[in-house]
Amino acid sequence: MEGTHYKCLIFLFFFYSLNTGGFSQETFTRKPYADIEDEEPLDQEDDYDAGASDAGSGGGGGGTESEPNGAPEALHILKNNATTYTATWNEVPEHLRNGLVINYEVRWIMIRKGNLSTPGHPPFTRCKVNGFSYTMHGLSLCAQYSISVRAYTRVGPGPYSAPVNITTQRPGAPLHFIASLKKNGTVLLTWEKPANTKDSLQSVYTVECESSKFYWKSNKQRTTSLTISNLIPKTNCTFKVFATTECGDSPKSIARVTTAIDRKYNTELNSMYLDILVESRYRNFPIRKVFGSI
Repeated sequence: MEGTHYKCLIFLFFFYSLNTGGFSQETFTRKPYADIEDEEPLDQEDDYDAGASDAGSGGGGGGTESEPNGAPEALHILKNNATTYTATWNEVPEHLRNGLVINYEVRWIMIRKGNLSTPGHPPFTRCKVNGFSYTMHGLSLCAQYSISVRAYTRVGPGPYSAPVNITTQRPGAPLHFIASLKKNGTVLLTWEKPANTKDSLQSVYTVECESSKFYWKSNKQRTTSLTISNLIPKTNCTFKVFATTECGDSPKSIARVTTAIDRKYNTELNSMYLDILVESRYRNFPIRKVFGSI
């Protein structure tokens, strides 16, 4: 009776673990990178069903089936967009299959984020597929990933292929940066968040101004507009803005504007000019003393 009891428990565990899907995906965050190669197969009973579709090939002769001795060949990574990539590969060489290859497993490990290496337990994700390609969605921006693939027979997995490293795109420069004159020496700067920036990626914006007539200290803020007042009239100004995220500093967006002369300042200049002009033409006549400024 005691032996029968254990057999029932084993049967129940196997029945509970049964998975009929075409692929399964799981994300891990605690296992050290160095130990990943020696790990136990993921849900081994789930995907070794004799009814699973052939991922590409049998082979290895008519002897006892075992794990593949070789890895899939010609692994390539294709970029779809900033955070989506597709892995493609060729089958395991026939003499290294050791049986019927029933599926493949793709694994991607984040080894760097921005300017920082990941800690001693880098997160990784792996997914089993019945085919020769898999598309990875939702990768992090400005991150470096190590991607590899291995084949499974009904007995278990073979070795991983040589990894291919990719680095995802960094956020771009702030978009639609515009400098608008409002009145007198006032300029309104507006812009939009950089391209490829997820909503969860917090940005701090730095605004800079370059001019030959004055110095303006840079300004840091989280909003996407800034009003600058009391600029010197008739001055060429170059404004720059860039975003700082966990990826580092983005490229800069640039806008240029020439400040206007306000009415009061312009009237004073005209008066001074006419006064000097009249006095220079009629030096022998005390016109200035009689009429004053024109």
